[in-house]
Amino acid sequence: MITIRQAPDAFIQPLLTKVRIFGLPERWVRWRSPPRPPVSVPPNGQDIQAKLFDPTISSTARLNHLQAMIGASDISNSDKFSAFQSLLDTVSIQDWNAQKTNYGRTQSRADGSFYFTDLPAGFYQLEASLPMAGSCYGQIILDVEIKETPSSLDSSETSVFSDILKLKFELPPTTLLGKVIDAVNQEPIKMAKVHCSENKSQTLTSGHLQQNQQQAWNYRLVGLELASPTLTLNFSASGYTQQQQHVVLKPGEIKQCDVQLVVQS
Repeated sequence: MITIRQAPDAFIQPLLTKVRIFGLPERWVRWRSPPRPPVSVPPNGQDIQAKLFDPTISSTARLNHLQAMIGASDISNSDKFSAFQSLLDTVSIQDWNAQKTNYGRTQSRADGSFYFTDLPAGFYQLEASLPMAGSCYGQIILDVEIKETPSSLDSSETSVFSDILKLKFELPPTTLLGKVIDAVNQEPIKMAKVHCSENKSQTLTSGHLQQNQQQAWNYRLVGLELASPTLTLNFSASGYTQQQQHVVLKPGEIKQCDVQLVVQS
């Protein structure tokens, strides 16, 4: 899912006007989960937004509060748009492809590509996420600027592709990696078992270290589902005393957890 989180007023105003006049399609009013408010709520909109994101109210009442927020003159278009997108994050959408770019968001196709068309010039903030994957992947945000298209086609810097802005998102998988080594000789231990108690993920270590510029590891767990922020890792190997570690991990984070196993006496 690629969502426009911030946009110029020339993009926001027509969208809010359309929502105020037509509302949301009826098939959108079922909520996957209680709506979560935006991170920052301006003081002059706290009352309306508190009602808008109240998990106990009906869908009809929520849409009425949405209309009231859009019509409020003392709330900026930017704050209205932020609240609107936060609300759409939790809407159950059955026919998304039919409505995608009309509401500042779209889904990538099978090859990972996506597009928005006819965007006004200005600064945008785009967020890419994989909602159906839970916490296995994090989100990524890009700030981009769409510049005014030159009016003269005679300019040497202008071509039929001059108004196309190509972006690339790389979603970070939630990852744990590290080294399981012998406490005495500091050599990697081969075929040690690394097991996560909370989600049952497990892997075996290799006998040599892989590394990049930041880390070195001989085990790696990629795309972890986080049942809780704290994971319990159990490390065991034949002839060694088992060891346990607790790791706090966030969606999309890459964290290293190294252990040194002691030979059983």
